[in-house]
Amino acid sequence: MTNYNIVKSHHLTSNNSFGIEAVADYYFEFDNNNEIIDFIHNQIDNYNPVRILGSGCNILFSNQRIEGLVLKSKDCTVEKISENETTVTLRVGAGYDWDSFVLFTLENRLYGLENLSGIPGSVGASPVQNIGAYGTEVEQFITGVDVIDLKTGKMSFLSHKDCQFGYRNSIFKSPEYKDIFITHVHFRLLKKPNPNLSYFDIKSELSNIKDPSPIAIRNAVLKIRNSKLPDYKILGNAGSFFKNPVLNKIDANRLINLFPEIKYWVQENGSIKFSAAFLIDKSGLKGFTTESGAGVYEYQPLIIVNRGNATGNDIIELAKNVVETVYEKFGVELEPEVNIW
Repeated sequence: MTNYNIVKSHHLTSNNSFGIEAVADYYFEFDNNNEIIDFIHNQIDNYNPVRILGSGCNILFSNQRIEGLVLKSKDCTVEKISENETTVTLRVGAGYDWDSFVLFTLENRLYGLENLSGIPGSVGASPVQNIGAYGTEVEQFITGVDVIDLKTGKMSFLSHKDCQFGYRNSIFKSPEYKDIFITHVHFRLLKKPNPNLSYFDIKSELSNIKDPSPIAIRNAVLKIRNSKLPDYKILGNAGSFFKNPVLNKIDANRLINLFPEIKYWVQENGSIKFSAAFLIDKSGLKGFTTESGAGVYEYQPLIIVNRGNATGNDIIELAKNVVETVYEKFGVELEPEVNIW
């Protein structure tokens, strides 16, 4: 029987961007599909539950002990699977660091992902969350994903439509897909730049450049992100903790009439998205910190940070306080973007 490199009592402090202390009963990093399929057929039944971990940049551990087995892909392969006059489609391993992949595409003159520069995480996690920033969502460039059913070992391909992408959402967040492991993501990228300058901050940053290149856009995005967002290696956080709330026209107009200065964006379907950061700020919570060290970041209140030795539950309690306070003031219920284990 194959000997798998399964680590017992694996510390996950470095595997989550909040820097929360937690220990997994068992931890297994695999290199390729053959290895994980062999493991599923021979040993996975010995472990329960089985959890899937990417880079840990959108995870909050609520317990210091993570029961069962934590699975993680180390596959960083990139394969060209099709090409035509205008696009190239790549099949990319789930373990590839997201921002490193974005840089790889630009170095190889493939375009579209530059607005998503600087987002921490892995390629395999990008469709789960349907990551987005500065006017771009990753689903715009995903044609589908390769997956493995952890219960059966069966491999299959899910098309873009199958993934049921939504705002910071996909089918992979539904309970019935908890045993589906994304092994590769298929991206269709552009051979010629098609700059997305719809976001005000990017347009402002590049105002002195007539025709900004994708690299210039990437550099602008990184500059903007670094000016607003804390480095999780220095100050523990998972980026945006809450989603921007999306309301129907009736509720949206009520909110705009009550607070004319509120920031909002009209969506294609007629709904209206509001700035969660604005709501948190105007609720008086920006910079608020608990005795445990869990705090609302003073430069971007959409982010909850770990200033010291806060536990997962300390951060959860602060998040609940934010949700309740914003609801009391605005009548809007914020929804966490972070996955809580």
